[in-house]
Order: sequence, then C-alpha cells, then structure tokens
Amino acid sequence: MKSINISVNSISISHLFTYVLGGYFIVTALAGFVEMLGYNGGAISRLYIYLIILYSLKFLLTNAKFLDYIFLLFILVLVISSLINNYNDHLFNVGLHEISYMSFFYLARSKTLNGNRIIKQGIPVYIIVCIIGLYLFIAMPSWYMDYKMKEWFLRWDKDRILEMMRLSAFWQYPYWISYGGAIIYTFLLYHSYLNKRMERIMIVLLAFIFLTLLLAQQRTPIYWVLFISIAYGVVKKKISIILGIFLFTIIIFASNIVSSDFVDKFINKIEDASNVSTFIQKRQDIFSSFYKKEISVFGDGIGRYSHDAYILFRQDAITDHNYMKILYENGIFGCLGFSFFIIYSIIKGIKNLKNSIFELCIVFYYIVGMLGANCISNGQQHAAIFWFCCGSLTNKYYQDKTNNL
Repeated sequence: MKSINISVNSISISHLFTYVLGGYFIVTALAGFVEMLGYNGGAISRLYIYLIILYSLKFLLTNAKFLDYIFLLFILVLVISSLINNYNDHLFNVGLHEISYMSFFYLARSKTLNGNRIIKQGIPVYIIVCIIGLYLFIAMPSWYMDYKMKEWFLRWDKDRILEMMRLSAFWQYPYWISYGGAIIYTFLLYHSYLNKRMERIMIVLLAFIFLTLLLAQQRTPIYWVLFISIAYGVVKKKISIILGIFLFTIIIFASNIVSSDFVDKFINKIEDASNVSTFIQKRQDIFSSFYKKEISVFGDGIGRYSHDAYILFRQDAITDHNYMKILYENGIFGCLGFSFFIIYSIIKGIKNLKNSIFELCIVFYYIVGMLGANCISNGQQHAAIFWFCCGSLTNKYYQDKTNNL
C-alpha cells in the first residue's frame, strides 16, 4: 500500500513539474504584470529560466546525443570568448540572459513535453492579457502612461509618445503581444488545417488576435499573419473569402477605435515597409556606426550591443537586426554556429514534414523577423519558443526515424 502511495505521489509531482515547465506564457505574463506594478518581475522569469537550465543539465547527463553536446560546446565557446573581452559586466550578464533561452532547445529534445502543450496552456493566458491590455490601451490611466514613458523621460516628442501608445499590455514595448500573437495565430490556423474545418470560435479567436496585432503596430507579425492566412485560404479554397472579410472588417474596426495620429503613423509604417529602398535605407542609417567596424572571429562579446548598451550607457547598440548583432557580438564563429544549428533543424523538419509544419512555420517566421528585430535573443519576443521549435524539429525527426525502423 505504501509503495502505491509513493507511486501516486511521484506521478502527481511529475505531472505538476511538467505543467510548470510548460507554463511559459503564464510565467512570462506574470513577470510582466509584476514589473508593471513596480516590483521585480524579472526575478520570476529568471527563476523559471534557471529551472529550465537545471532540467537541461539533467537531460545532458542522462539522455543527450552527440548533437546536444555540440550545442552545449557552442554555447560555452560563446560565453568563454566573451569573458576574454574587456567590457561592462552588466552587458555581459545581459548576454548570459539572452543565450539562456537556448536552453529551451534541450527542453524540446528531452521529450518531456511538446510544443502543443506550451501553446495550448498559453492561449487563455494570451487572451486574458490582451483583454486587460485593450482596457489599458483605451482607458490610458496616467499611472500606466508614466510606466510606459519612463524609459524615454529625457526624449519626449510626438513620435516617441505615439510609439509608446501602441498596445503592449504589461510591457513598455508591444513585443510580447505581437510576437506571441503571431505564434498563437499560426498554431490555431495550423490546427484548423489539420481538423479540415474552421469553427466559429476559431474565427473569433483569429479575429481577436489580428486586432491586437494591428493595435500593437509590429509590421513583421502583421505581414506574417496575412501571409499564412492567404496561404491557408489558397490551400483550403473555400475559406479564403471568409478570411478576407473578417480581416478587412477588423482593419476598419481598429481604425475607428484609435486616434487619427495613431492611424496615420500605422499607415506610414506600412508604406515605409512597402517601399523597399526607403525601408532598407532607414535600417542602414540606424547601424551606420558599425559599417567600418572590424568583424572578428569570436566577436566583441555577448550582450555587448544589446538594448541596455544604448539605454543605460549611451553606447552603440544593435537593437533591431539579429543577424548584425550576432555578427558583431559573436563574430564569424557565432554566425557559422547559429547558421548550422538553425539550418540543421530546418533540414530535419523538412525530412519529417508531415509532423513538423507548425515548428517549421515558426522558425521561418523568426528567420524573417531577425531582419528587423533581435527576436532569437529577446525574451519579450519569445526567443524561448524559437529555440524550443528548433529542438522539437530535430527531436521529431529522430522519433519518426526510430518508429520506421
């Protein structure tokens, strides 16, 4: 009897632990909420990351394969080569935090839980956060605007205020909302494709998510959602008209609940992105100070050109171009290493395409997003989900290969 009780307790603890590991969206939302209230929300997210890292170490000591050790070696070289460089300790710690999201690669490889569980647990959390965010966006309480503007207190102007008035819920920037929305939208659309039908509740959810993306004003998530919606409509044939109608309706609706200045700025952002030469020129101007900078083998150190470098120390930073950030922070070695693991994951996913469509979509989305954001190293842009999908692609390939033996 005692052994049975122990077994039951072990199963309960195991289920609880799995739920905690899969509670990514719950943890990050809670951390953002606590931060907005003026407390240390970062401590919550760091504690969660430490748990993932400990679990990754357990996996490495018990079930790891050759690929996992190579991935670990790559991370260690990035850290050790950064220690050799003489730069600000705070920025180095920022870099450690950025690469800590790579531990989610091991979480997927460990087969403890799949991406479905993380996203499914995240859907209600995302909806609740967005509903609260919409209230804050419309009501605009003074304490909330003070919180959003405090980072830019020395440089207030009309453009900056409009930039900070995007829908962002608990955060100063809209990344958690926009990138999370793109991930969940992709997940819902993919499962509608698998189920060969789209229920009314699904249409409402997709419409709501698209509305939040419009109000968050992030171009890449919006374009991605439009792209996969059109692709879905072409494949399913009958649904394309429905998708077109509700997307157009949301655009009209969104245009009527925000100010004219907000709409004008949103249209200007779309026009800038549509004019390729203008868009590229603006991006080049942002990083002009790096064009003559020498590129080294191992780079100048993780976190060296992070957002904090500019905000806290007024140093040169690469805040909106992950490819360039990797090139200068991690050097030629980093570029080759990141390219290898990402391309390797994609190849394995393509070989097992029938089981890997969702993960491949997310990885391709981030590959595009890296042109205008530091999305594979930024927590608010859900870098953890990107690395989880990379690990899942290789894991699914090995599982399929084993099942076919």
